[in-house]
Amino acid sequence: MTILLDALHAHAHTERRAVIEFSAEGTEVASISYHDLAARSQTIAAEIAEATVPESVVLLVLPNGIDFYAAFLGVLLSGRTVFPIQAMTRDSEVMQLARACHASLVITRRSGGYSLPVLDVSKCSGTHSYTTPSRLSALILQTSGTTGKPKLVLRESPSLDAVAQAVVHGLAITAADRVLIAIPLGHSYGLEHGVLAPVLAGATVCVLEEGAMPGALCRALSEHRVTILPGVPVLFEALSRSPPGNDHTLRLAYSAGSRLAPQIARSFCSTWGIHIGQIYGSSDVGSVLFADPNSRVFDESTVGLPLDAVSVRILSENDPTTALSTGEEGLIAIRAPSMLSRYVTDHQLELVDGHLLTGDLGYLDVAGRLHLAGRLSLLLEVGGKKVSPEEVEDVIRQHPGVEDCAVTSIRISASISRLRAVIVPSTPGAPPSARDLRAFARKRLQPFKVPRGFVFVDTLPRSPIGKILRHEIA
Repeated sequence: MTILLDALHAHAHTERRAVIEFSAEGTEVASISYHDLAARSQTIAAEIAEATVPESVVLLVLPNGIDFYAAFLGVLLSGRTVFPIQAMTRDSEVMQLARACHASLVITRRSGGYSLPVLDVSKCSGTHSYTTPSRLSALILQTSGTTGKPKLVLRESPSLDAVAQAVVHGLAITAADRVLIAIPLGHSYGLEHGVLAPVLAGATVCVLEEGAMPGALCRALSEHRVTILPGVPVLFEALSRSPPGNDHTLRLAYSAGSRLAPQIARSFCSTWGIHIGQIYGSSDVGSVLFADPNSRVFDESTVGLPLDAVSVRILSENDPTTALSTGEEGLIAIRAPSMLSRYVTDHQLELVDGHLLTGDLGYLDVAGRLHLAGRLSLLLEVGGKKVSPEEVEDVIRQHPGVEDCAVTSIRISASISRLRAVIVPSTPGAPPSARDLRAFARKRLQPFKVPRGFVFVDTLPRSPIGKILRHEIA
C-alpha cells in the first residue's frame, strides 16, 4: 500500500466529486465521485492483473479526462508500472516507446495499429473489491526532448508519494479546493498537480480538454468556483487578455514548464488581481521549488524556495564537485525524495553527493530563493562569449510588434557564429523591421547579445506545455 492509494481508499467513503470533465468549449461533460473513481480504478486494476504479469509496463494513451484518472490509478492499484503518453502521439511513435520500455499492454479508448494487447478503458465494467498489490507500482515519464533526444525516466512509488505530499503541504491544498487543469496530464507537471496532489488531498479537479480556449477557461473558473490554477506561460498570457466574467474565487495561480516572462506576470495580475507563483521541477526530480505568491518573501523573478526535504546546491561549471557560495552562478543540482531511480533509456545519472545535475544554471540569494540564468545545453557561443538565448528572447518579446521569439545561432565560418532571432510578429503580414528590432535590443542588451539576423515565421514549434522545440527550428 502507498500513501496515495491509502488516501484514495479513504476518500472512497465520500460522495464528494473527484473529477469534473469539460469539453474544449468549457461545457461540463461528466463527473465522478471519489467513491465511484475508486471503484472504477479497482475494476481496471483487476483487468490489468488478468492480462499482465506483476513486472509489466502498461502504456496509457488517453486524453485529459475521467478515463485518464481511473486508468492511471488502476495501474497503480495493480502494482504495475504506468507510462502515460500524449493522446495525439502517432501509433508508430507509441510502438517505438513500447519497445524502449518493453511494455506489455496499452490502455486506450481508440483503435490503433498496436502490436500489443489493448485494454479499452471505456469497456471496463464490473465491481471489484480493493486488494493490496503484490508489489509497489512505478511511473515512467518521457522528458520533453526540447533540445535533443528525450529520456525515459523511472520514478518508483515512494517518489510519487513524496511529490504529492510536498505539493499538498507546500501549496496548502485541501479537500475544499477545486483545481482547474488545462495542461496535459501525461506530463510530469500535469500529473503531479492534476492527479497526485489533488487525489492525496481529496480535492476536486476540473479537467479540460487540451487546447481549450481562453473563454472555456474563464467559464470554468467563474462557474465552478475554482480556487487553484496550475498553468504555463502561454495559458496565462491568453487569460491576461480575457478578464473574468464574474468575481472569481482563485486563491492561487502558478506557472511552470518554461520561463514566465515578467510582462505576462504583470499583465495577468492587472487583469485578475492576483500574482502568479512559479514551480520549478522536471520529469527527473519532480516539483521541487515553489515561489509562493502569497508569501512575504515572494519575488516574481525567482522560482522560490525548496519544498519539503529538497536540497539545492549550486556547483561550479568547471568542477561540479565544488559548491559555490550565495550569489555565485553555476550548475543547479537537486536532491529530493521525489527524484528518479534511473533512466530506462541509455542515459547516465549525473550525481554529485546524491544531487542530480539538472543542466540548468542559476544562483541562490540570501533568502535561499533560486534564480534561473538559463540552461547549460542552450548556451550559444558568440565571439568567444556565452549567451543565454532565453535572456535575449525575454527582451525581444517586450517589443510591441513581437508575439513570440526564439533565438538560435548560425555559423558563418569554422570559427564565427552569429545570433539569429526567429520571430512570430504580433500582426501577421506586417512584421517590425529588422532595424527597429536591432535598435530595441541594443538599448537593453550588451552588444554581443544583440541578434544580427531576423527571420519571420507564422508560428514556433512548441511542446504540449509550451516549451520551444529548438531542435525543430531550421
